[in-house]
Parts: sequence; C-alpha cells; structure tokens
Amino acid sequence: MNTARGELLDDLDALEGSLRDGRLAAAAIDTLAQEPPGDHPLLAAWRKRDTWLGGRLIITPHNAFYSDHAAVEMRRNAAQTVKILLEQGHMRNQITQ
Repeated sequence: MNTARGELLDDLDALEGSLRDGRLAAAAIDTLAQEPPGDHPLLAAWRKRDTWLGGRLIITPHNAFYSDHAAVEMRRNAAQTVKILLEQGHMRNQITQ
C-alpha cells in the first residue's frame, strides 16, 4: 500500500509483473510517480477491469484521505496546533536544528 509519495513506486512494470505472477497478492495506491499518469498496460487493465486483476488493484486519485471524519479531524488538528502555540509558545510540528 502506498499512501505517501508516488515516487515510492517508480516502476509500474514491476508492479504489473508482480501482480501477474502472483508474487504480490494485491496493491492499493493513492499516488503515482507521474500524475496525471501516462499510458501503461497496468493502468489500462485497471481501467477496463480486466479479469486477471480481479479487484486486486485499487488506485485512488490522490484523495483517499478524504471523508467527513477526515475533514473534521483536519480542522481539529489545526485548532489544536494554534492552541498549543498560544498557550505554550511553540509549534508542535516544528523541527528545529
């Protein structure tokens, strides 16, 4: 599962081969190295819902995070970050050297 950075999976050929030969049971991908993606046989098979994939590949348009719950959580986290800054004088996510 890749839900971070598309560059973690830079070779769709390897993914396709691994899915076809069974070395990989399934894959879920939220990002691709190239967005929007170019033409690739794996993406074409996914779009056509080819039987060999059999629901073993999930690709979302870089928005798998979104839900009503996530929208509330993002707002809550932003408010908590501001509260910590105002009350404690530091950013909770700040990295200093």
